[in-house]
Amino acid sequence: MNAPEFFATSLVSLALIRKGYTATKDVVLPNGCEADLIATRSDPELGDTLFVVEVKAVADERRIPEGIEKIREAYARKFGIKAHVAYFIDSSDTLIVDDELAQEMSFSDPDVTLKTIDAFGNLRSPRKTGPLMR
Repeated sequence: MNAPEFFATSLVSLALIRKGYTATKDVVLPNGCEADLIATRSDPELGDTLFVVEVKAVADERRIPEGIEKIREAYARKFGIKAHVAYFIDSSDTLIVDDELAQEMSFSDPDVTLKTIDAFGNLRSPRKTGPLMR
């Protein structure tokens, strides 16, 4: 994992922890695959939640691969659990996460812009963070 990916993984991890998850970085699963981030949460009303987040650094938004949903499905098959993706653009301090992951996060960083990407690859309007985004 390079420095921008490490930074982005820490950003996502903290945002998940703020929402009540336990987040663990660089996890080797029983099937031998290494995940960038595993998030777990136990809720008496909603049950247990477990998913993986794969984090990649890209040069700019044009470098985000097409077919986010297919990428998530491929990761889900690889890891055997639900998967999300996050992309970090170091040159613009922008973190782009899939729509579903954004709903699981409580993100706050005054120096990083958070954007979401839907299953069709459409970027949502940027949210400059400040107070906790819930």
